[in-house]
Amino acid sequence: MTLITTESQIAAKSPGKIPLRLVLVVPFVLQIFAAVGLTGWFSLRNGTIAVNNVTSQLRMEVLGRIKQQLHTYLETPHLVNAISVDAIRRFDLWNPNNMIPMRSYFFWQLQQFPTVNYISFGGERKEYAGADYKDDGTVVIEITDKSTNFINTIIKADKQGNPTEFKEVHIGYDPRIRPWYKTAKAAGKSQWNKIYQYYIQPSLGISASQPFYDKNGTFRGVVSTDLFLSEIGDFLQSLKIGKSGKTFIIERSGLLVASSTSENPFLKSKDGKETLILKAIESSVPLKVESVLGAGSIFYFDLDLPVASQYIESDSMNFSDKISGFRGETYKILLVDDRRENRNVLRNMLEPLGFKIMEACNGQEGLDQAAYFKPDLIITDLVMPVMGLKFCRKRNNKVCKNIFCG
Repeated sequence: MTLITTESQIAAKSPGKIPLRLVLVVPFVLQIFAAVGLTGWFSLRNGTIAVNNVTSQLRMEVLGRIKQQLHTYLETPHLVNAISVDAIRRFDLWNPNNMIPMRSYFFWQLQQFPTVNYISFGGERKEYAGADYKDDGTVVIEITDKSTNFINTIIKADKQGNPTEFKEVHIGYDPRIRPWYKTAKAAGKSQWNKIYQYYIQPSLGISASQPFYDKNGTFRGVVSTDLFLSEIGDFLQSLKIGKSGKTFIIERSGLLVASSTSENPFLKSKDGKETLILKAIESSVPLKVESVLGAGSIFYFDLDLPVASQYIESDSMNFSDKISGFRGETYKILLVDDRRENRNVLRNMLEPLGFKIMEACNGQEGLDQAAYFKPDLIITDLVMPVMGLKFCRKRNNKVCKNIFCG
């Protein structure tokens, strides 16, 4: 008789021993789990590092582009001052008894540099000349000389810079005591001034001022080019920095000067005057700062973005049944927007209805197109890098009378 002993019988007889199958299988399975786990962990870690590197590179590229655009925008006032000082000296525009030629020159300079809001000159004898935009888009010209008995006089100007309608006078205005004048005179060179309240209009602004010396090297006055704080905010909003990107300009004191958000860093009092009241850390997008002595400061912020609950393919969306049609005369419509996709949306909606569509990618091109094609309607973006708000202010222009700003 043959005795056959199975593995289970051996295990039963040896309760203290581990089965051979378990000894062989468990280490192998553990090795597989360890290898897969480590591989997944390293893949996730490397992927996270790669994403962070790409994000950092993209952030630096966007930051570099913003710096370049902002540098160009903020260098324009200094450029205007340098050109103006040279022109005043070369063409003998400075004459305390007759500031009209200089006033006319500033009017045309304002047309050539649409991103600036105010160009002026104040002299040692209280003489003054200037040109600036008002909120309604009109241009006013100012003069203080012998013809006005050295009283500051403000007049509305036509498209050629000629005086049309008397506006107001300011007997107490003296450019020599204004911040932009005293700072430039004391420094003896071109520089930015602190944010200040305008004497005539209840707005906050910042000016770049440059002293003017005649051919003999004698100090005669100061040329100043201004930017309104509200306009700086409009410029920041026009920068293309992604869907969630934000841009801020902060004073050394910590006050928020301008931002690409819709939040105003200043309030208007009952008399209409603007005052900076918002600290950067009190903004609706709280800013954090890290400073290193001798290296500078880095400002950053966090945004809580909602998670999309679903994704909709654009091809699956059909809006054709929303258009009811149009009957009547075919009109010419000019679309002005720096984003091509926005123009395409409007074109695809309006062209099938029979409208003749023309396009422009910025305010200056829109103005040229309007003068050439004479459209019946102009649909324009309000915020563009080149003549966005300025273009909307052309509503009083004959060729831009039917303009819709959105």
